[in-house]
Amino acid sequence: MTRTFNLADIFELVVQAVPDRVAFGCGSQTLSFRQLDERANQLGNALRARGIGRGDNVGIQLYNCAEYLEAFFACSKIGAVPVNVNYRYVADELQGLFNSLDLRGLVYGADFDASVQEVIALVPTLRLALRVGTVRDGLPRSVQPYESVLAEGARELTDAERSDDDIFMLCTGGTTGLPKGVYFSHRQLVMHTLATAAAL
Repeated sequence: MTRTFNLADIFELVVQAVPDRVAFGCGSQTLSFRQLDERANQLGNALRARGIGRGDNVGIQLYNCAEYLEAFFACSKIGAVPVNVNYRYVADELQGLFNSLDLRGLVYGADFDASVQEVIALVPTLRLALRVGTVRDGLPRSVQPYESVLAEGARELTDAERSDDDIFMLCTGGTTGLPKGVYFSHRQLVMHTLATAAAL
């Protein structure tokens, strides 16, 4: 595979160099770089098996957590577009945003059940909604448990087409107050980070 400035490629180089180093730690939860990579591969394979692939927008509506990183890298690995969704958005804002982005997938936290489940049936392009968190009383048919879906995917991911020009998207209200997507290429993010580090 030809390596690029794609964030998935860069991440995998780090995995190769320090596979057993801690990549994520929060409270009692820790993941090594190898474990994080394997879980991202599993999720990437599971997303592809459900028809989500290159160029498809996948919303990530989570607080800071390991699943955020897993979803971000899973999308980057398969050429899908990870879309950071502001967790403060209410149902009306989410509906408008998801439809304007032709959202194909969504990974969201249990804390946002009420607003997300109110709107997902109103987003015709949405193929998959994954809920992160303990399942207590069952889920609507349109929502699947994150861990169950992730577990279906293989730990190795192959045949993934990647590019410097693959996209990461942030959602912002800007000056209009209406949520909209602002995108950056992976190369732009890497070069901006390097330039910022050099200026310190």
